[in-house]
Amino acid sequence: MYQFYLGIDGGGTKTHCALFDRTGTLVDFVKWGTTSHEFLPGGYQELKGELQRMFDTIQQRNKLSWEDVSVVYGMAGVDCARQQKLISQLIYDCGVRNCLLCNDAFLGIKAGTDQGWGICSINGSGTGAQGIDRNGKTCRVGGLFEFSGDYAGGKILGSEVVSHVYDHLFRGGRKTELSRLLFEKFHADNREDLMEEIICRMAERTLEPKEFAPLLLEAACAKDETALSILSKCGEQNARDIIAVAKQLDFPNGEAVSVVLLGSLYTRAKHNQIVDSLEKALKQNEMGKEFRLIQLSIDPVIGAVCWAMENDKRKFDRNRISSQIESWQWKERH
Repeated sequence: MYQFYLGIDGGGTKTHCALFDRTGTLVDFVKWGTTSHEFLPGGYQELKGELQRMFDTIQQRNKLSWEDVSVVYGMAGVDCARQQKLISQLIYDCGVRNCLLCNDAFLGIKAGTDQGWGICSINGSGTGAQGIDRNGKTCRVGGLFEFSGDYAGGKILGSEVVSHVYDHLFRGGRKTELSRLLFEKFHADNREDLMEEIICRMAERTLEPKEFAPLLLEAACAKDETALSILSKCGEQNARDIIAVAKQLDFPNGEAVSVVLLGSLYTRAKHNQIVDSLEKALKQNEMGKEFRLIQLSIDPVIGAVCWAMENDKRKFDRNRISSQIESWQWKERH
């Protein structure tokens, strides 16, 4: 049995690392920037250095021997077996010897369900649905941005904002509140200056498409038809991904399938159009399945810690793990 359990949640914008000892006591909590090759400008090469610095920091702060640590690492961008193998090797090269690497969405299932299986739908910087069934089989759908036809996640929805505004300003398309919000954001006086600012800042990498996504929620609160339509389509796409996962996994008949909702566009949205649309589409599924939505209110890294302990057949108290992390974060903020 291991002496320590390290859970890591590496999303598109931040990474949380929670280290617990064998008694289930929080030893250290480290916040880091993104550790996803998809969101680092230098890709895998930059990821290698970022991982080394992060693991060295954790090791030195806690005087660890990696042989004594069981690690579960949920990372955005681990979308296929080849990526999992490549990034696992990078982690091994950092000296970490006992690490289960998975897509970050799987952590939501372990954090948000009592039974440890179900489906997680992510709608943050990126999107996609992942599932674990009662036999431990896993499946994922979506999450490859344009390549999987995603219509959710900050990157895609942010691009939709600009494209609809462009259509309104340059092609005489439907008028939208998004245009006014975009002009305000960049303090632009005309359409040419607006697009020039966006194009140049995107090329300089000082601006990302996901930064436009919050404007959708502002416009939706003002009952803008374009924004409401985009958000509705987003919820419908999320539902299709969830149903596709459910079809490929073994969930008990007669029981509602737990669906954990994870990501800022679910959990911190000013408007609930996405979730309303998602819920409506799930009720109309052709499988006859019932789905139970769970808004994840705890840090997904808790799922990684629980999983690391579960793999070592160590008993754990998820509520105690959660309360310790919440207390640590509260102290850091105050």
